[in-house]
Amino acid sequence: REYFRYHMQHADRGARIGKPLYSRSTGTLMIPVTHRIDRPDGSFAGVAMASLRLEFFARFYDSFDVGQTGVILLAMDDGTVLYRRPFKAEVVGTNIADGAVFDLYRKAGTAGTAMLVAKIDGIERLYSYRHLDHFPLLVATAQSKDEILQEWWIAVAKMSCVVVFAVGMLAWGMHRMIRQLRVREALEDELRAARAALELRNVTLRQLADSDALTGLANRRRFDD
Repeated sequence: REYFRYHMQHADRGARIGKPLYSRSTGTLMIPVTHRIDRPDGSFAGVAMASLRLEFFARFYDSFDVGQTGVILLAMDDGTVLYRRPFKAEVVGTNIADGAVFDLYRKAGTAGTAMLVAKIDGIERLYSYRHLDHFPLLVATAQSKDEILQEWWIAVAKMSCVVVFAVGMLAWGMHRMIRQLRVREALEDELRAARAALELRNVTLRQLADSDALTGLANRRRFDD
């Protein structure tokens, strides 16, 4: 095994996360976490190993909603893929050190966000990544540009409907107000015309009251005034 050869050749005593491999006993993919064991004289005595099944990461990462074409990536510092959602067994163990995510990592440092095209499937996504402080691991999540824009367009469509409704209500209110003003102006015109007709009628009645109906001459009432 690769991890056994590594510890034979390296004297460091720290825990080491190895590349994914298939368990000889269960046949399932796992990630080995190993530790060198030394004899009292410091010579190599063996390896202690614990394993993490990829099923654990599958259950954990599947609980996050990153969209239908979203990605969650767990990789080693050297670019080796430990797990990637959506899961494909042939992707596990491949190296993406020359991909867009690791290129951004080398330029931006321990954390960053950018719109990138994935090396594995060629889909453009908005990636956010972070390197773990005490482990040689990098975690990244991503959502496709199309899905982000789709949500944005849905929000824009909803907002447009609200704006159209508000404008429609405003136009209806203004139309009703203008109509009421026109009705009021028409009523005021009719009232002024009726008042003028009434005043004219009063003048005529006064003239008739002050003159004789047969001769048209001023009558006694006019002289009394």
